Parts: sequence; structure tokens; C-alpha cells
Amino acid sequence: MKSKKALWVALGLAAVLILVIAANLSSGPSPSAARDHFSKDTDSDTNWPDDASASRRSDADDMADQDSSSVSAAGKSSDNPQSQEVTDPDFGDALKNGLPTREEDEAKTGAINSGAGAPGEVNITRRTRTVEIPDPASGIVASRFEIPADWSFDGILIRDEGCGLTPTIAWRISSPDGRYGAQLMPEFGSHWSDNPYSLENFQRFHCKIMEPVDAEEFLREVAPFVRPNPTIGPMEPTDDAGQLQQGRDLRNRQAMARNGFPGETGSAVRSRIQYVYRGETMEERFAVRLFTFENRSGFPGGPVTRNWLTLANVRTFRAPQGQLDEVLSILFPMLGASAYGFTPEFDERFRQKVDNDRALTAAALQRQAAMSQAMLAQNAAAFQAAQTQNHEDGMKRLAGQFNIGQQQWQSHMDYMTRSAQAYTLYAGDNQLVRNPQTGMVSTVTNKYGTNAWQENGTNNILLMNPNDVNPNLYLRGTYTQLENVDPMKPN
Repeated sequence: MKSKKALWVALGLAAVLILVIAANLSSGPSPSAARDHFSKDTDSDTNWPDDASASRRSDADDMADQDSSSVSAAGKSSDNPQSQEVTDPDFGDALKNGLPTREEDEAKTGAINSGAGAPGEVNITRRTRTVEIPDPASGIVASRFEIPADWSFDGILIRDEGCGLTPTIAWRISSPDGRYGAQLMPEFGSHWSDNPYSLENFQRFHCKIMEPVDAEEFLREVAPFVRPNPTIGPMEPTDDAGQLQQGRDLRNRQAMARNGFPGETGSAVRSRIQYVYRGETMEERFAVRLFTFENRSGFPGGPVTRNWLTLANVRTFRAPQGQLDEVLSILFPMLGASAYGFTPEFDERFRQKVDNDRALTAAALQRQAAMSQAMLAQNAAAFQAAQTQNHEDGMKRLAGQFNIGQQQWQSHMDYMTRSAQAYTLYAGDNQLVRNPQTGMVSTVTNKYGTNAWQENGTNNILLMNPNDVNPNLYLRGTYTQLENVDPMKPN
């Protein structure tokens, strides 16, 4: 594996930039088939569709047109519309690493001291509540499933369509004492090519670059990045590994008949890892399902470029040592397949978009063919004139489209940067404040209120709660009230 840093960044980011790469020859199987597998299995006894050609995803998806946001808001519980807190500064990127927050850890300590959830006992309520992950771009619910009624929940819809990826969900759930939990990590997508120019294009648009690997190697690289000094146990295939391979074999046979080469490889493994967290030995089932898709492009008779897209799906369940099997027996049937997939409304909206894009593309190709035939029917002089005019018009159109594209790209870059900053602040329970006298912007926690004051001539910042308290009336020194800064608004 070429870049461990790329793995860390990929698992924490909520969105990446947009890149569309055109190919002159037909490519291998679409990653949409793997999305169906990712969304339907629960790593236990599940029913899988035999029709591996069913496709829910397309690289042409641009549902974000309805909303300039590339990352949706955090998921909400249907019986509590307030967004759940994600982490505090000591546990940054909790949605990524899935470990308990400070509040969860304090609750854990209190629960143990009071006798509830003592070591050796699995205390998980069988009562459930429904949680949802919204899609603000479409105004619908992207995912909906059941979790234990008193567990915390954080969820998000991630759009990373620019680098050939499709919308995915990520979530984590945790017991009140923080000792038990489950997580669907943000999906990792990376590119590789045997053409240096293609690699430069991927890098130019900030797509993740990594040579294809198998699921076992990916697991061994990722686990130490998201868990503290884990001991990785024996590897074994996931319960659905055989079904995944059957679907992969079917798609490869179809690809051979259509394109002359099989376009998909992959594997699915899991391991029981152990690590010590706040003095307690934890066990966690760590499962990775990995798909690698190959496509080939080039002109007839010329060199062929091979490009690879790798998608890795990571799911985990954790519990104190010796209790994981019982926790799995409780959570598997409760979460079900819906925890790893989309709602029918979201799927239908996506299918409509894909069908519409295909229809537009087919119509454009038909119009282009008709125009070509008409021009070939003209005499030489008229054909030459038409060709010259078309060339001039095309150059003007391309120049205009290029300028518009550059402006849209710059606007998108700025928005994505602000979105990433806003998500990082949200995940870390932080806020931005500005000193109106000096113009200096600082990052501070918002756990103790949003009313910030800075002592003049120092870097000391006070957070006041309630927000209407003026420290100049109670403390020595002179304090300036700081302005709250919205990270989603341009400076």
C-alpha cells in the first residue's frame, strides 16, 4: 500500500472534489453492482439478490444539483429531531474512529459505579427507536433503521461523486456507558493507473491515489489508524464472501463477452481485534469488503490505458472482552440490512436521475450521428464550408464552456473547503470566533457556550454560559466580546 496517510484522510473526510474522466473505449463492470452488495448484507445470515446486474449507482450522478451541498447534515433520530453530538476535542473525528466521546466515557464510569452494565454483563435494551439520515439535497430520508432505544447515534450522507464515486452513508451508535457500539465507516475510494498522465489528473483534482490491494491488506493498514494499538486476530472470510464472489464472477463473464476482459476483483474478510481503551480491553469485529474495478481506454490501434477504482467498505461491532458474541447476537437482527443501505425513496430518486442522464446522452449521440450523415451527403465545397463553420462555432462554445467550468470549479472548490472546515468544527464540538478589534480568527470549543470574550493584550479566551454574562463586570482586566464566525460563509 502506497500511502497510509491517504487511508487516514479518506476515512475522516465528508466530501471530496469533482472529477469526470471520459474514456474512448468501453470499460469494465460498473462499481454500482458493488454498491448493491454493500447496502444489502449485514455480515450475518442475509438474503442476497442473484441479479448482479442490478445497478443503483452511476458515475454520472449529480443529484447535488438540487443543493450545492456535497455533504448532508448529520443524521437525526425520528423521535428526537435534534442532531446528536459527535465528539469533544479529546476524541476528534468520532464518526471516523467510532470510539466513545468524553460524555459517553463519563456516563460509562457512572453506570459502572452504580452497578449497571458491570464488567461481565451485557446490558443492552431490546427496546428500539428509529433513526434517520436525511438527504437535504432531495428533501427525503436517505437511510432509516432501528437501534437500541437509549443509544446515541450520529449519521451522515456523503457525496464524493467527482472522483467516480457515488453517494454513501456513514454512522456510529454507542451505548449510554460507551462500552458497546457499532459503526459503518465512511467508504474509502481510491484510483490507480498505468498511465502517468492519468495519475496526474487524479492528483490535480485531489482524488485519492493508491495501488489496488486486497481486503486483508487494507484491514491491516486501516485498523491501526482508527483504533489504539490494536492486536489483529486471525483473518477469515465474511459470511457473504462466497455470494460476493459469485456475483463478481457473473459480472466478469458479462464483461468478457462485452469488452474482452474481466473488469472486477475483490475480497471480503473480517478479524476480531483487541485494544485497550481507557483501561479496559475491548474486542471488535472489524470487517472489510473491497471491490476493485478496472477499465481500459484508448484509440483503436493505439496504446491502451488501464485505470483502477478501489472501493472499501468497513463495518465494526465492539464490546468489552468476552462479550462480543452476545452483543453481535443482539445487534445483528436489530440493525438488519437497512442499516447499510438506502431507503426506497432515495433509490428511486437516484434511478430516475440515472435514467434521465442516460436518455440525454443517447439523444445527444443520435443528434451527433444525424448531423454527421447530413454533412457527408453535401458536396465537397459545402462540406468544407460547414466543417469550417462548425469548427469556429465549436471553438467558441468550448471557450465559453471552459470559462464557465473554471468559474464553477473555483466556486465548488471554495464551497468544499468551507464544508470540510464546517464538518471538522462540528465533529470536534468547536466554533470559530473573531476579535473585532484585531480581526484575528480563533478556534475554540462550544461545549461551554457560544459567548466568547478575549482578555485584551493576551490570548486568553473565556466562554460564558449563560451567554449574557459580561466578564468586565466581574473579573479583573478588560475583555472584548468576540464575534461568532459562520464557516460556510465566505470571509
